[in-house]
Amino acid sequence: MSSSDLVSFVLVNLKRMKLRASLTILGVVVGTTAIVAMVALGIGLQESFSSQFLSIGSLNDLTVLPGNPNKGGPFSAQIKEVRLDDKLIREISSLDGVKSVIPQVDIGNVSVKVQNYKATSIRIQGFSIKSPVEISKGRLPRRDDSKSIIISGKFGSSLEGKDEVPVSSFMNKQALLKVSRITEDGSEEMRRIRVHVVGIAKEKGTLEDYENMYMPVELAEDIWLWQQDAPNLIKKEGYNSLKVTVVSPAEADSVQKKLEGMNLFVFSMKQILDSLNTFFRVIQAVLGAIGAVALLVASIGIVNTMIMSIYERTREIGIMKATGASNKDIIKIFLSEASVIGLAGGVCGTFLGWLLSKILSALAAFYLSSSGGGGESPISFIVPVWLAVFAIAFATCIGLIAGVYPALRAARLNPLVALRHE
Repeated sequence: MSSSDLVSFVLVNLKRMKLRASLTILGVVVGTTAIVAMVALGIGLQESFSSQFLSIGSLNDLTVLPGNPNKGGPFSAQIKEVRLDDKLIREISSLDGVKSVIPQVDIGNVSVKVQNYKATSIRIQGFSIKSPVEISKGRLPRRDDSKSIIISGKFGSSLEGKDEVPVSSFMNKQALLKVSRITEDGSEEMRRIRVHVVGIAKEKGTLEDYENMYMPVELAEDIWLWQQDAPNLIKKEGYNSLKVTVVSPAEADSVQKKLEGMNLFVFSMKQILDSLNTFFRVIQAVLGAIGAVALLVASIGIVNTMIMSIYERTREIGIMKATGASNKDIIKIFLSEASVIGLAGGVCGTFLGWLLSKILSALAAFYLSSSGGGGESPISFIVPVWLAVFAIAFATCIGLIAGVYPALRAARLNPLVALRHE
C-alpha cells in the first residue's frame, strides 16, 4: 500500500466517523491543554523566582568564610585554623578561574547628610574596581577618586522627616558621613568624612536598596578599622569574609571545590540556584504528570473509537484482505488513524494551552495591580518551544500506543468470517 493510498484511507475513514472522532480528539485536546498549562505554570514560577534570586547577587560571586562545613562546620573550632588575611587573598587570587578576591567590609551605625537631607542607620560596603557595584546612573569611582560613594537606589526613601526625594537629585553632590565608635572609657567618638556622590546602585529588590552605600574598599577598610578601634585587627584575626569573583559561572563549581579543600566555607548563588532549579524541575514533573492523567484517560477513548470502527468496518476489512491487503497494511491503517487523532488533539491542545497560559498570566497581573501589589506578577505561565513540541509528540505517541490493540485485533480478523459479516 502506497503512502498516498494510506493517507486517503485514513482521511476517508475519519470523515465517516467524524462525530465519534471529534469527541475522541476533544478528549486528547483537554489532556494536552492540561499538560501545557500546568508545566507552563511550573516553568513560569521557576523563571520568576530565579530572576528575583539573581537580582540579589551574581552567579560569578562566591562568599568565603573561615571553616569547611564538611570538616566540622563553620561554627566549629576549625574556624580559627584559617585566617582570611592578605596572604590568603593572594593565594586564592592565583587559583585558575578566579577573577578577583575582595575582602568584605561592612560598616554599620553610619549617618549620611546630603545638603539638607539626613539618613541614619546606613550601612557602608566596600567594593573593588575589579569587582564593581552595578550602577543604574552615574559612574564608578576612579583610581584617584577614593573619596567617592555610590548611593542605593531607594536612598530617597530613607530620609528622616522627609517625603520621598528622587534619588537622582543627589547625583554629583557632596555628602557628609558620620561614623561613631565606643572608646575604651565608654564614651562615644565621632568621625566625619566628606565624600562625593558619583553614582546610583542598581536596585536589587531587597532591603539593601534602602540602607546601603558603597565606597572603594580601601576607604571602607580604613573606616572599619577605626570603628573597631583595632588598627591591627586584620593582621591578628583577618577579615570576616571574602568575596571571590570567578571568570564565568562555569568556573564556580570547580573554584568552590578548591576553596573547600583549603578548609574554607563557601556560599555561592549558583549552588543555591542549582538546588532551586532541581526543586522546580520536580514541580514541573508533578504538574505534568497530573495533566498527563487526563491524556491517558483520553487514550481509552481512542481505543474505544478504534474498536467500534472495527465492528463497523469488519466486512470492509474482509474485502481489503480478499483483494490483496496484508495484515501489515491493516495495522498501518489503524495505527495511522489513531496517530492522526492524537496529532490533531495535540496540536489543538497545545494551542489552547498556550492561549490559556496567556489569559491566566494576564489575569494574575491584573489581580496583582488591582489589589495594589504593583510590579511584575510572580505567577506567570511560560510556554517554550520545547514544551509545545513535547506536548504534540506526546499526544501523538499516546494515540499511536492506544491504536496498537485495535490494529492487531483488526489484522487478526479472518477474511472469510469478515466477508460474511453484515
